[in-house]
Amino acid sequence: MTPPLISFLLPTRQRAALATRAIEQLVATANDPTCFEVILGVDRDDLTSAAAIWEKCIDLPCSIRAWHFDPLGYARLHDYNNELARIACGAWLAIWNDDVMMETDGWDVELRRQRAFVVLDPHVRNARDPFQSGLFPVVPRRWFDVLGHLSANPH
Repeated sequence: MTPPLISFLLPTRQRAALATRAIEQLVATANDPTCFEVILGVDRDDLTSAAAIWEKCIDLPCSIRAWHFDPLGYARLHDYNNELARIACGAWLAIWNDDVMMETDGWDVELRRQRAFVVLDPHVRNARDPFQSGLFPVVPRRWFDVLGHLSANPH
């Protein structure tokens, strides 16, 4: 099996509908939706969210996995993302929010063109806020392997 091009790290808590929509939108805008995986970070006391997301997304062409955590809280969001990065298989790692929708068609085509670090500013839409773009880190997997973390703080 070929490793995915990109791993989306997606912690979520009690927002299954938003997370499902975020995943569906990644699939809808990718040129090749088999090129990525989504790794959900779900608290052990919220397994119903993971089940609801899985039920809605099981037939999508991307790979979806869930990793269960003892609840860490928002103040330790970086710990969720660092652990999800540890188990990710993609050549690129992307921190992703459950309330953001990718609106850049063919985002994966552009990512395939990159050979070194790139700052991607995808056209996104937040579920609650009217911003039209946002910075979501997409870094080469090797950075995590060298540093041992993606982030040292939740922001």
